[in-house]
Amino acid sequence: MVVRRRKFSVSRSFTSFQKFTLVGIVIVFIVFSIFLNFYQNQLQKQTLAYQQKQEDLSRQLNEQKKRAEEIQQKKLYIQSKQYIEDQAKEKLGLVKPGEFLLKPKE
Repeated sequence: MVVRRRKFSVSRSFTSFQKFTLVGIVIVFIVFSIFLNFYQNQLQKQTLAYQQKQEDLSRQLNEQKKRAEEIQQKKLYIQSKQYIEDQAKEKLGLVKPGEFLLKPKE
């Protein structure tokens, strides 16, 4: 009596399952790679946008620092004696003793 084993047919069907599994894994890998590529491109665009925004903000910060310095200088000038004298001469026509104020004819 000869007993045939089904090992060969089970092995063949297991090989088909392995092929199906391998194809599935490859498909998942390809989809995952496409997703990662898309996500990487989005991150690069976002990074560039943030870099531009950072440059704009840095430029604005520098401009505001210059403006603050100018305001500080003007504040010091306004608080000085020279400013008071200049305003008195210009707006009120006052002069120090011994000075003459010359105005052109209009």
